[in-house]
Amino acid sequence: MVLGGAGFVNKFKEFLKGKRNLKDIPKIQRFVDRPDLSELFTKRMIKTREQRDNQVIESVIKYGYEQLARYLNIHYSTIRKDN
Repeated sequence: MVLGGAGFVNKFKEFLKGKRNLKDIPKIQRFVDRPDLSELFTKRMIKTREQRDNQVIESVIKYGYEQLARYLNIHYSTIRKDN
């Protein structure tokens, strides 16, 4: 959550764009503008296993999500990093 006016929030989002991989900034702050999982995994968007798997990859790499198996109600080994 970012508190401030719209101008401040937009500047903060711009500031974070190039800093998502910096471990000095807590993940919750680096990914403050990421979409909610319910937005990323809609039934309309995820019709096949391949689409789901591609969305999992994007969610982890682009948005820093972890523990997606619980949200998707699948076994964790299905989406572990070394697959």
